[in-house]
Amino acid sequence: MSLPHRIVSTRPPRLARVVRLVPRVGRHWSLEAGGSTDLYGGWVHGAESLTEVAGEGLKRVILLSDGFANQGVTDTAEITKQCARWAARGISTSTYGLGDGFNEDLMVAMARAGGGNHYYGDTADDLMEPFERELDLISRLVLRRLVLRVQPADGVQVSMMNLLARASDGGWHLVDLAAGAEAWALLSVCVTADRVRDIGTLAEVFKLELSAQLPDGAPAAIPPVTLQLPVLTAAAHETLAQDELVIRRRSELEAAETLARIRALVSEGEWDQVEALLQAARNKYGDNPWVRDVVTAMGELAAQRDDSRLMKEMTYFRVAAHSRLAESRETLSVGDRLEIPSFLRRKTRQGKSGR
Repeated sequence: MSLPHRIVSTRPPRLARVVRLVPRVGRHWSLEAGGSTDLYGGWVHGAESLTEVAGEGLKRVILLSDGFANQGVTDTAEITKQCARWAARGISTSTYGLGDGFNEDLMVAMARAGGGNHYYGDTADDLMEPFERELDLISRLVLRRLVLRVQPADGVQVSMMNLLARASDGGWHLVDLAAGAEAWALLSVCVTADRVRDIGTLAEVFKLELSAQLPDGAPAAIPPVTLQLPVLTAAAHETLAQDELVIRRRSELEAAETLARIRALVSEGEWDQVEALLQAARNKYGDNPWVRDVVTAMGELAAQRDDSRLMKEMTYFRVAAHSRLAESRETLSVGDRLEIPSFLRRKTRQGKSGR
């Protein structure tokens, strides 16, 4: 499916960069770049400009930054709140960080709240691939603004394992769905003993509802689904084969949270603990090629004491693991499978092109 799209380029209304002449020891002088960035002002100007675009199709602000928001509105909570409000009005936000000096926590939070995607490039050359991934995704969209709602049966507790943004009605926002891909989530289910009836009967667990829009903004008709599971004896349950895909996705989410905890140690400079935990993670997740390669790459950055890049890689892997589109019938193996769309490729280094 090919969709028309319009790219609107706007200049941030209050963006300042200055060069200062700074005295050094003795009679030496040097030039330093500095100044301030009204990141919020530039972003909201782009969002406002899209209100002039007719139609209900995809409208998205693409924000590129190499620094911190240090002028105008700078509070992360307030900025992300505004991103969510604009997303509710049909104008989403994707963010692109450049280099190792930008605020990855803010950029990721804006994209998550804004219903878009989040990328970063280690260098300017590394940014071309993320832009291609975004445009490739947009050109193949089949559903957008997906919200998953779960209605547990009596005596059933359901919790979401993915870190997904919550909808105002209590549902969860899934990523936009493209042709040849699947949007997914893992649910943890606890059934109380009094809910279990006779062996061999079917017990209702929960009902799933999914709302979404077609690319032109029209609502998609998606019937609800009710999950029923047979009541088994403990012995019969033990003989059930585990689902490889579920096990793999769960290990990816667990690895993402492990790296998030290691990231906190990186910020504190606890390098001995960082390297020990990365080695433990390599051993634990060695059966998952993608996770194993990611952790190995993190170990290389840790050995270089490259804390800025390491923290960014861990941040972006975490959000990729929790909220990525996956290839339909995705396999365990990971390689340079150029035949699949770029937005479905599992990268070892989130900030490096082709890796």
